[in-house]
Amino acid sequence: MAEEIGKNSDSVFIAFKNVLGRLLRQHPVIFLTFMALITAGLIFFTQSEQRMTFGLCILISIVSILIFAKTNNYAETLLSFMLGVLTIFTITWNDYTSRLFIGFYVSVNIVIFFITSIKLAAKSETELTAAASYMNLKNFKDTYKKLNKISKTSTGFNILGGIEKAETIKYLAYMKVPLEEIYESVKNIELIKVIYQIDLKSSCEFFKTLYFIKERSNSLFDITNLLDLIVAKSLPLTPEEFLTILNQTKKELIQNEFSLVSYLNEIESSVLNGEDIDGIVNNIKIKMSVC
Repeated sequence: MAEEIGKNSDSVFIAFKNVLGRLLRQHPVIFLTFMALITAGLIFFTQSEQRMTFGLCILISIVSILIFAKTNNYAETLLSFMLGVLTIFTITWNDYTSRLFIGFYVSVNIVIFFITSIKLAAKSETELTAAASYMNLKNFKDTYKKLNKISKTSTGFNILGGIEKAETIKYLAYMKVPLEEIYESVKNIELIKVIYQIDLKSSCEFFKTLYFIKERSNSLFDITNLLDLIVAKSLPLTPEEFLTILNQTKKELIQNEFSLVSYLNEIESSVLNGEDIDGIVNNIKIKMSVC
């Protein structure tokens, strides 16, 4: 039991160290500047009672603004702000109380950051473990290492966080995408997310449709080429409308010998003829049933 606890503790510290190391490697100037400002601020505001009171009022104001941004509840925000300010002015801030408050405040935030880092690392590891096991159970460890390396590799836009990358990799593993295609597939899903400004689940589903179109046609076009065709077409539709049509007609598009270009032309023609989404979907299904 003691040995197991020791291993878990080691994993916790390793995960925490990795998170700090990643922050320092990816944004060293911002990270070091932020830490320097915090240190200078702590030294400055603990010099006198007036400075400490002023600094805490700023802190309460920032926290209250964050609460309002999160909850959009003015009454709750105002109550939190008033309670915080009243508490500040009821305490006599001397050297001892200032240092005691700052000590506890910093400690609590470190613990919260520590726990959050562990949860994120554990979630990412769980997703990658599931993906590696599904892809190659016999050679699980080697597959996991390769997937883990992919999850830490830059993808160009870098808008996918660690958890999102791990979830994307698992989705691709369940799609039976070969290991050597995983990295490019993650980049394509990120590209879809950037272009259409949609959530990760919708981006993965869009990619899945394009992937099976490519597999069915056995063409030399890759997913990026297919995306280029769609974007270049500039359909007079919002991304949400196009994705709604695609989701309702992807079965016909994948199963029928109907090119993506013809599919896009049919959508454009239907839109210009004044058809709504249901009309466009019906036109496409009728057209494909004839092919």
